[in-house]
Amino acid sequence: MKVRVVKGTNKKGCSVTEITSNKGNKIIIDYGKCVNDGIKDATPDIDWNNTLGVFITHNHDDHIGFINDVPKDVPVYVEREALGVYKIIADFYEQGIARKVTLFEPGDIITLDDFKIVTYQVDHSAYNSCMFLVEVDGKRVLHMSDFREHGRQGYLVKKAIEDIKEVDVLCMEGATITRPNNDKKKEEDQLQYELYKIMRRYRQVFVVTSSSNIDRLITTYKASYRADHIFIEDPTIASIGDYLDKLGKVVPNPNPKNENDFRDVYTFIPKYLKEKEGTSYKKYINNFSDRDAHALMPFSKYVFLIKPEMFNEIKKLYIDKGYVKDACLIYSMWDGYLDRPEMRIFIENMKAAGIKVYYKHTSGHNDEEAREFVTTTLKYKYLKHIHTEDNDKYINYPELNLTDLEI
Repeated sequence: MKVRVVKGTNKKGCSVTEITSNKGNKIIIDYGKCVNDGIKDATPDIDWNNTLGVFITHNHDDHIGFINDVPKDVPVYVEREALGVYKIIADFYEQGIARKVTLFEPGDIITLDDFKIVTYQVDHSAYNSCMFLVEVDGKRVLHMSDFREHGRQGYLVKKAIEDIKEVDVLCMEGATITRPNNDKKKEEDQLQYELYKIMRRYRQVFVVTSSSNIDRLITTYKASYRADHIFIEDPTIASIGDYLDKLGKVVPNPNPKNENDFRDVYTFIPKYLKEKEGTSYKKYINNFSDRDAHALMPFSKYVFLIKPEMFNEIKKLYIDKGYVKDACLIYSMWDGYLDRPEMRIFIENMKAAGIKVYYKHTSGHNDEEAREFVTTTLKYKYLKHIHTEDNDKYINYPELNLTDLEI
């Protein structure tokens, strides 16, 4: 059995791992684009002969971004609800999924010829993220892509590791291992209290966060509710909340027809979305016509989950007319996105409008304490490093293997 890390040992994201059996069959885990590289990123170098399937750990672009480039005769497996969230995001950016996808749910066991893949749910900043225990040729490989223990479902990782007990190869992510503050990360509840303390001081609070980070959506909503503000979601986040609510999840969203009617939740549908013809997202935003926040914003205290591309309309309708006088912006994402031109310009524009900017975030990735728990609780013979910028930082972990591994 051979384990090859195709991409992901010298850049954040762009995760691709290949596992090949003695019989010559193989599976691929993740097929992602590199963070910040976008369309300039090269498609991973894969020989698709005898590939039984591609397994996606979660719906972030650095793990699923090249899904449309997988040959049509190779099955792609994605967790059911994670794919639903990804489809909504893709529809709003008019990207779409141009291939058939096979769905699974956490806990499913998938058998493909000589491979057995056991799926486990983990906590991450993407909804229903998974890790995979792969069994082939009498060997066991645990592929732990993005995970953390300090999220609202951090217990899932500990439970899975204690259940698995022993493997031959551990593939473990280390996205934060090179970051300056690689200490214990704050939990979502702690972040929630910090957000509340800021929100109670301002009438208008703008928040930038990831559409796929449902933990952060709930954290921000709870802080807003305690601060006695109405809660305004951008259409993408509103549509994801609506989708999950229909699946029985309690996620804040502005659809009054849902079982969980969040009466303090509204949406702001910008003009450019309303006017664009022939778009795939119209089927979502039509659900929110009764909860449009436009008329309320001049006179209400609110927390607004905003996208940078909304700034010009917000400026014209509210800032220039003097309706935004006691405002702040909370940036609650990985700070690497601040290097993107559109985000940098947005932050500069908000500051120029007299809006104070706060940076409040906790990572969707593991910290040193989480990595230590895994490497001391799980028995393993070899460690493969994935999703990291610096191989050398792994040197203190036992049984590190830096080359293609055959066992």
